[in-house]
Amino acid sequence: LVFTAVASVAVIPAVVLTRNSPSPTPTPTPSPTASPTPTPSSTPTRTPTPTPTPTPTPTPLLTTIDAGGLKMSGTSLKPNLAMVGKELYVSWCDYLVNGNNNSIHAAVFNGQTSTPSWTNIDGPGGNINSDVGYRIDALSTLNCAPRIEFNETLVLAYRAIHSSSQNTMIRVKQYVNGTWSYIDGGSGLLAPSIFFTQIFIGPQLSVGNSRLYVAWTQMLSSVRVPIVYSYNGTGWTRIDNGKFADQSGDTWPQYTTLNFFNGSLYMAWAQFNSSKGTVHVAQYQGDDQAPNWLYVDAPNNSSIGIGSFVSSTTAVSLRSFNNQSLFCTWTAGSNTIFVAEYVGLGTWDTSTKSYNIGAPQPLQPLVTMADENLYLQYIKYNENSMTFGQYHSDTQSWEILSNKTNVDPASKIKIDVGLNHDMVSNGTRIYSTWVESTSNAVRIRMEYV
Repeated sequence: LVFTAVASVAVIPAVVLTRNSPSPTPTPTPSPTASPTPTPSSTPTRTPTPTPTPTPTPTPLLTTIDAGGLKMSGTSLKPNLAMVGKELYVSWCDYLVNGNNNSIHAAVFNGQTSTPSWTNIDGPGGNINSDVGYRIDALSTLNCAPRIEFNETLVLAYRAIHSSSQNTMIRVKQYVNGTWSYIDGGSGLLAPSIFFTQIFIGPQLSVGNSRLYVAWTQMLSSVRVPIVYSYNGTGWTRIDNGKFADQSGDTWPQYTTLNFFNGSLYMAWAQFNSSKGTVHVAQYQGDDQAPNWLYVDAPNNSSIGIGSFVSSTTAVSLRSFNNQSLFCTWTAGSNTIFVAEYVGLGTWDTSTKSYNIGAPQPLQPLVTMADENLYLQYIKYNENSMTFGQYHSDTQSWEILSNKTNVDPASKIKIDVGLNHDMVSNGTRIYSTWVESTSNAVRIRMEYV
């Protein structure tokens, strides 16, 4: 399920230092019998304050704001964060063992770090999914509750599977004035006749140019292809135009992800077969009536992609920040996180920001920006722990911030198919969420950077 928001950027008031006015010309010293009377504008004599010794820049602070964790009756999975205006939202799936009663939940933060609390916004029945007889696919989708802000409201997209026929719908809901309403035409973007195994990854959401976009990976004629729809506020238009069916052969598109950057929609996905993996990125040309896409990974040869790797490529994520930077991240091999920055004209810089962590294997890397600095969050597979790092452009290196591992060393990350953690930024603070393996609860923290 996908739940995405365009983060509003909070601005820290600037501290203005006012220089004292120059002291006037001193008044001549009066006679010894007269007590000198300083003029009102004279600066009193005082002992100079010693210049303090500079202190090193402190490591960013960490605050837990989940009020002990968010949890329903089952196992929490696929948490997602979103900023809508100045409000922070979280959504997640509640997975039950029998798999037929999976539900979707969402909550909003009260904004008080000293006394944090979260208000449930599920609506009637305590489940955002209101399709009778349909369960939520919480296990095999990349995100159970993808999220986004559209027209200053919260939007969720998810995959609903009929409990008996196993047919699938892609559902999209919007939260307005305390109520969740379908905006997918009432019967989903797919008629409920597509068998659930034909939908592999998604849905994913993005927003821009007064449009809402949703994408997923689907099996068509024995070939997996990315499917993309555009929503103008009243109706939906399919805009992939079959463009990506040529990426078939013996490869398998996976991890379809969307983001809006500098006035254009971008889509990234991974393709791999038994011998290599490739990451592709395409730019939508913006005309829903005559949809067209341009490869921007290697425009002269669409089979190359950003890079070709001996091992498979996984966990592709595409993120942009204030129209300043577009980053694509993924893993390849046992110990490398690739961070590619788009520099335009189909060129990506993969050399300066990629990170070799050594051991253990990294999983699900995500990046965000705050105060114009780049931050990385990923899971260490063997340790099931969260790691947080900051990129230093002067040395072109990553610094792993030691206090950014789990709040409690015993609080391990729950490893699952697809993303099981998320992070967003409001420009000056970073918010992070994950599922704790010991309690199966959704945990949320805030970093002051």
